[in-house]
Amino acid sequence: MLLCRHDRQLVSPSVFNSGTTPNLLKRGTVAGVPQPANMLEEAGTCPSKVTAAPDHVPSHLQSLYAESCVNLLEEDRWRLAELLTSYSDVFSTGPTNLGRTSLVKHDIMTTTEPPIKQQPRRMT
Repeated sequence: MLLCRHDRQLVSPSVFNSGTTPNLLKRGTVAGVPQPANMLEEAGTCPSKVTAAPDHVPSHLQSLYAESCVNLLEEDRWRLAELLTSYSDVFSTGPTNLGRTSLVKHDIMTTTEPPIKQQPRRMT
């Protein structure tokens, strides 16, 4: 599969296969429709630096950060630190800080009947 760019260069796009088995694209198969795009960064340039330093991760997220960084590269550690810092308000600060909501109401249906108890059965 080849596409022609506006400067008449041919490019070969990558096609993502989300399945576990290989798929063969036959001639004439439409895999997608190209759309115009704006270039945000030149190819090969480094991404902009992350602003949150790993030592500025909120205290209630330090253990999560430490456990998550085991196999991460330095740049990914910085990104994780920024992510945790940006969304620190959605994480609980302790076991008693889970919050409550009045947005959802439900009933737990109970009866006066005794619970049903059955012997375990073998499943095949």
